Amino acid sequence: MVRSLFNNLSSITNWLCASFPSFPVKADQISVLYKPDEYYETLIDLCSQANRRILLVSLYLGTGEKEKKLVNIIQSRAREQCSTIKIKILLDAMRGSRGSINSSRTMLLPLLQQSPHCQVALFHTPKLKGILRSLLPPRYNELIGLLHMKICVIDNNVIISGANLSNIYFSNRQDRYILVKNCEPLANFFDGLIKIFCDLSFQLNDSNSITFPYTAFHPYKESTNVYVTELKNQILNYYSSFISYNKNVNENDTWIFPTIEVPPCDIHIDSELTKNIIDSVPENAVIHLASGYFNLTEELVDAILLSKAKINLLMAHPTTNGFYQSSGFSRYIPSLYTAISKEFYDKIKKNFQQDRIKSFEYIRKDWTFHGKGIWITFPGETLPQLTVIGSSNFGFRSKQRDLESQIVIVTNNKNLKERLFKEQQQLFEYGVLLSDSVFLETKRKIPFWSYKVTNLFRKRLIGVACKNLDELKLKGCQKLQLEADIKHIKVVLGDGTIVDDDSYFKTLPSQSIVILLKPGEKIVTG
Repeated sequence: MVRSLFNNLSSITNWLCASFPSFPVKADQISVLYKPDEYYETLIDLCSQANRRILLVSLYLGTGEKEKKLVNIIQSRAREQCSTIKIKILLDAMRGSRGSINSSRTMLLPLLQQSPHCQVALFHTPKLKGILRSLLPPRYNELIGLLHMKICVIDNNVIISGANLSNIYFSNRQDRYILVKNCEPLANFFDGLIKIFCDLSFQLNDSNSITFPYTAFHPYKESTNVYVTELKNQILNYYSSFISYNKNVNENDTWIFPTIEVPPCDIHIDSELTKNIIDSVPENAVIHLASGYFNLTEELVDAILLSKAKINLLMAHPTTNGFYQSSGFSRYIPSLYTAISKEFYDKIKKNFQQDRIKSFEYIRKDWTFHGKGIWITFPGETLPQLTVIGSSNFGFRSKQRDLESQIVIVTNNKNLKERLFKEQQQLFEYGVLLSDSVFLETKRKIPFWSYKVTNLFRKRLIGVACKNLDELKLKGCQKLQLEADIKHIKVVLGDGTIVDDDSYFKTLPSQSIVILLKPGEKIVTG
């Protein structure tokens, strides 16, 4: 724990400069974009003028008219600046391939057919391998892990956001967006980082087939461990090469620190930094934290409960959850997040922290909420001096499954602090305070979830309806006639993943198959 380091802005800046890649900027180089359409128009405007590079990283690319316009502009720049411009688009392999007729891949084929020098890369998580890869259908395979980063580098401009490149994120799904203008060192940093991921991903060809560029290793075949080692070494060597303490810390009023999270490679720079920040904020500071999919890690929950700062949390209301009114199992996801928020709310009450920690739900007619990030106002200040922005929702998936990227901005510039405060206020003004009465509403009743349980030998599957992990163990042991204390029963998925906390358990789809293991039992995964 580094609590004593963060008594003021200077101390946190010194620590960050010594520990992470650091980029001093002028405050007027940073633009806070407040609305989805501002994000889209900025993206279109920058791409239409690009001469040197267009590098886009997203979970996926949508298939609507706005996305087509974006691709057309990139095509135009590729044609007009073919000898000088570098174009790379990095998406997740599973999410980017979703759709039998229209998909992210088919959207980008005209670009590749016209301009073979452009690169479209599809990152495939090495966690999805063996028999699990064969059994899981589309969409369900995305549960294992995704590329979740959102980065746009256009010439020497960088946009960091939590928004995907899709129509809804350009219209009525609220997120956060920061544009850093004319900062070549930062743009070059992300350029190199993106190159590593692109080069170690599947390559999309103009016929809509994909190939992997190496034979010595592979993301999901026998040589997966070699692939993970190669990816980890390249990322860590590259990232650490940018860490050099700048002795002129106090000569700049604004700094940017990029972070990254690559769980398949056991790289947890972002989640560890986030926890350290929460751990170390002094008493009487104010923390605002937003997460579109509120499912904080146990470590972060503990840090919040132990903190002395005042904390305000913002999450999606069920009607502004991105899965609201979805079809299939997805329609239950808002209720899952209600269960998670209630569990957190109960912990606050149990620890008598209701006056210090307050939770709000974002409610806005005809909008969904996807915003994420942190704002910190230090003691004696009225405006935030630090913000964290990027793709992470600060939850289990962000730490254990998905690739994430964020930046930390610290500033002592009044104008930028005012703009960050405006952003924070505009998001929280739609927040409605959570209270006991909310969870008593009939429409907020938490349903039972159904699972299929089996034992080590997997000779039979038995359905179990439950609300939490302990109830699953208790009912599962009774039905399978397993004679063991549920405290010693392990709940395991088919790929060997151990499910040991309710937060992750509640993210599993209904009808998931789980294996109950008694002490000493182990499963063999493919």
